[in-house]
Amino acid sequence: MLKIVVCMKAVPEYVDSVAVLQGKNRAQCETTGLFMNESDEYAVEQAVALKKQYGGEITLVTLGPLASQDALYKGLAKGTDNAIRIDADIIDPNSISDVLAEVLRGKEYDLILTGVESSDTMASQVGISVAVKLGVPFAYAVTQVSYEEGRKFRIVKELGGGAGQVMEILAPALLCIQSGGVPRTYVSSQRVFKARSRPIESISLEDMGLRVEEEMKLVDIFLPKAKHQVEFIQGPPSEAAAELIQKIRKGL
Repeated sequence: MLKIVVCMKAVPEYVDSVAVLQGKNRAQCETTGLFMNESDEYAVEQAVALKKQYGGEITLVTLGPLASQDALYKGLAKGTDNAIRIDADIIDPNSISDVLAEVLRGKEYDLILTGVESSDTMASQVGISVAVKLGVPFAYAVTQVSYEEGRKFRIVKELGGGAGQVMEILAPALLCIQSGGVPRTYVSSQRVFKARSRPIESISLEDMGLRVEEEMKLVDIFLPKAKHQVEFIQGPPSEAAAELIQKIRKGL
């Protein structure tokens, strides 16, 4: 029976009026709530598919405020077994991986699954960083996973340009699941409501004896500034063409 851990993140779905809170190194925005990060949802689906095929137990782990439990309930409704929420507000990927690694270090697992990136910071660092800190083999952008005798996983990972690579990796291992590898399933509101009656373990940094000092600082949030403006060149075609050539030579 496989023991699988899925590290996932709850992120804002629709945001508006984004601003940086002065002195707090945090972003403030208007949002309808926190939802399961899309990339991590594919990791949950992969875990459930492995459980159905080989048997096993799936534990979800997330780091975030109380509102992030909505994403855990959705994961439980999809067919996972247990859920853990680390009560902390951290944005630095390296610090997040420190905390996740500390939680997982004392647990038994054959496989840890994560998404490839989160939709809010898009750092693509946490999964690999957790693997390094736990000292387990890892693979990134994995699209297919199967379990074989000898406690090893046969995987296909994306290389880009339509190419893939087939690998075998020994358990325990960590895999960053590429979006689209396993289709996402629909979860009815009734199943989510039922999942809300299930217990979720909550751990604080104080419980773990951790004190986190983030290395990454949020400085500003802004829209990209336009470098050039559209200019319509008037006049006869010959004169307009000559003026256009002159602007190109000058670098616009």
